[in-house]
Amino acid sequence: MEPTNHENLQGFLARYKDTKSYTILPARFESLSLEPELFPEFGIKKQKLRVCEAWQIDEHDPDICALSPDINPIIPKHIKDPPIRRAIEYLKKIKNSRASQNSGEDAAKDEGK
Repeated sequence: MEPTNHENLQGFLARYKDTKSYTILPARFESLSLEPELFPEFGIKKQKLRVCEAWQIDEHDPDICALSPDINPIIPKHIKDPPIRRAIEYLKKIKNSRASQNSGEDAAKDEGK
């Protein structure tokens, strides 16, 4: 998902600066053209927030869950060994491992027919 601008992020960060908290809500999407149904009774209130550039995330960072192995991050020219490269390699390794497992499961299913 690539935003066309930073309006939502800037608005969120401004509200967080004022309130020092935010709530994560589960939602159900019927269709991309409809507003999601929110479930505030299951919300999780958070008071800590970490904002960082994608190139700063390494393979052991919990924020790796927000990345795709196909990410093409902006890396400052003066950074010679950005942690994101290790994270991307790790994500690709996981993706390839899952693909191998799935193809093995498919072959086992075919043999059972």
